[in-house]
Amino acid sequence: MLDILVIAICAVICGADSWEDIELFGRAKEEWLRGFLELPHGILSHDTFRRVFAVLDTEQVQCCFMEWIQAVDKLTEGQVIAGDGKTLRRSHDREGCIVTLDALHCQTATIETIIEKEAD
Repeated sequence: MLDILVIAICAVICGADSWEDIELFGRAKEEWLRGFLELPHGILSHDTFRRVFAVLDTEQVQCCFMEWIQAVDKLTEGQVIAGDGKTLRRSHDREGCIVTLDALHCQTATIETIIEKEAD
């Protein structure tokens, strides 16, 4: 069950919007996923993802997901600040935290602040 949930969450974060997309993501990223998931049966079919999510209590899933996000925030001490779904490339090797923003925030004042703080 954990494998199914993690693959689905990762796939959706990466833009998947159908069960077929989730399966495709899993197959494309299988080697990476095996680094932290067991995957005893490999990547499951899109039909299996659909069937599993069809029987889940969506309110309970939402509650668990929020608890997980809050735990991650606590463990990282707020070091990841996301303004959208994008990530900064190569920022992990120089900055104390990662900040991602939508293009809307690419205003002159924002850029000047980033440069002043010697961030990327």
